[in-house]
Amino acid sequence: MGRVNKYIKLAKDIVIKPVDEEVEDKIIDRISNISESDKNLLDEQFLKYLEKNNSRLYLIAEKIRNNPFKFIFIIISFFLIVSFLVNRIRKYYLSSPEK
Repeated sequence: MGRVNKYIKLAKDIVIKPVDEEVEDKIIDRISNISESDKNLLDEQFLKYLEKNNSRLYLIAEKIRNNPFKFIFIIISFFLIVSFLVNRIRKYYLSSPEK
């Protein structure tokens, strides 16, 4: 189990770019010092795990889950900036003389 955890830790930084090569070969090439007996650990479940963990949507969800207050701060800041801009535009158009 320690070897599996080691490979999972190494695999978190892997980005899989789909090309003509097989995904399994790319993963095995990226992970160094893998023995023939350990190649059997890289089964279909492990590949699905890697594909899920490398998707953009999953990575964004993980960042939000790990930093919820930062995400809330960014959302509130965005809405404050938008409301400020809408307020300034409204004041500009209401104060300008009509022709």
